[in-house]
Amino acid sequence: MSQGLRITNAVGSIVLSPDHKISRFRYSNEIAAGASAGSIISGIIGSSVQFSIKLGLSAFKAPHSVSKSGGTISWTAQSGNNFSSSDSLIFVIQYT
Repeated sequence: MSQGLRITNAVGSIVLSPDHKISRFRYSNEIAAGASAGSIISGIIGSSVQFSIKLGLSAFKAPHSVSKSGGTISWTAQSGNNFSSSDSLIFVIQYT
C-alpha cells in the first residue's frame, strides 16, 4: 500500500492521491516589447513546468518565445517582416 495523503469525497471517490500531480504558481514577469533576458527560479530543475503568456490585443504583434533550461527561464523577443514584438506577461506553473 502506498503511503501519503489520500483525500476522498463524500461518496468515497479519490479526489487526491499521492501519485497525482499538483500545480504551483512559481513566477510571473511583465516583459517589455523587444526585451530578451532570463531569470533563475529555484526548485524547478527536473520538474515539469508550463508557461502561460498573455499579450495585449493588438494586431500584428508577436509574444516572446519562452524556454526552460535547468533552473533558468529565458525569453526572447520575436518580430518579423509583418509584425513587431509585443509586451508580454509570463506565468510559470510547476507540476510536482
